[in-house]
Amino acid sequence: MGVPFTVMANPALGYEFVNWAVTGGTIVNANALSTSVTMTGSGSVTANFKPSEAPPSDNTFTDSRDGRVYRYVTIGEQVWMAQNLAFNAPGSQCRDNDPDCSVYGRFYDWATAMDIDAKYGNPHTAEWERWEGSEENHRGACPVGWHLPSIREWNQMIRYVGDFGVDFDLTDYGRDLSWNQATTEALRDAGRKLKAPFLWSIPSAYTWNAGVGTDDYGFFALPGGYGQDNSFSAVGTNVVWWSTSTTHKARDRADALELSQDHIPRLGANSGGGWPTYYSSNVRCIRD
Repeated sequence: MGVPFTVMANPALGYEFVNWAVTGGTIVNANALSTSVTMTGSGSVTANFKPSEAPPSDNTFTDSRDGRVYRYVTIGEQVWMAQNLAFNAPGSQCRDNDPDCSVYGRFYDWATAMDIDAKYGNPHTAEWERWEGSEENHRGACPVGWHLPSIREWNQMIRYVGDFGVDFDLTDYGRDLSWNQATTEALRDAGRKLKAPFLWSIPSAYTWNAGVGTDDYGFFALPGGYGQDNSFSAVGTNVVWWSTSTTHKARDRADALELSQDHIPRLGANSGGGWPTYYSSNVRCIRD
C-alpha cells in the first residue's frame, strides 16, 4: 500500500487549472488545486492547465470568424500567436482529452492548414499536384491580419531566441557535420525558452535537463503530439507546427518546426527532410 502525499497546482500567468491525471495510483479529488495522491505502482501525476478566458487587451486579439480570443507575444521583430490555432476548419480535429481544443488547439493536415485544395496535400491519390504558390504571407487557416509562417520566418525566430548570427540556418542542423556541441547546446537553450513549464514529460534516461521549459518569451509551447491514421502520438513529448514551405521537394513532405523532449528545435525533422503532409499537426500564426 502506498503512502499518501499532497500535490498542489500552480498555474502560470494567463492559465488556469483544469484537473489532475493519475496513472498507477488514486487521487482524492482530481478537480482540486491541492489534493492527496496515493501511488500503488509505477505511474505518474500530471496537472492539466488551459488558457484563461482573457478579455481583449493590448496583448490579445479576437478571431472574427468564431469569437475566440488569442494571446500574442513579440519575439524580436516578429509578433506570434502565443497559443495554437483552434479555428474549426473542415478536416481539422481536437485531441480526445481536449474536446474543446482549449489546451492544444486544433490539428490540421498541411492542405487544411494552408487552406488549399486537398489534392495538394495527399500524395497517395491520382489527383495529387504540387502546390506552386508563394510561401510568403500566405494566410492559410489563420485569422485576418495573420498568416502561416514560412520556413524563413521560423528560422528568424529561432535565430533571435538562440542569439545566433544572421547567417544561421536551422535547416542545416543534422546535415552539416561541422556543427559542434556548442551550437547544439545553444539550440537546446533556445528550445527550452519556447516551451511551457508544464505538461512536458521528463524522461529519467536523459542526463541533461530535458522536458519542461522556461517560457522566457511567453510563446508557451505545449506537447500535443501529432495525428496519424485517426490516432495521436507523442503527446507529452513533441509538438509540430506547419510552415508554408516545401524546400525539400519531396512529394509527401512539407517543412515544419518540431520541438521534442531534448528541447532542440528542428526544421524538417521527420524522415530526413520534412513532415508528412497527411499528418495532423498544430498551427501557430504570425502577424502580417
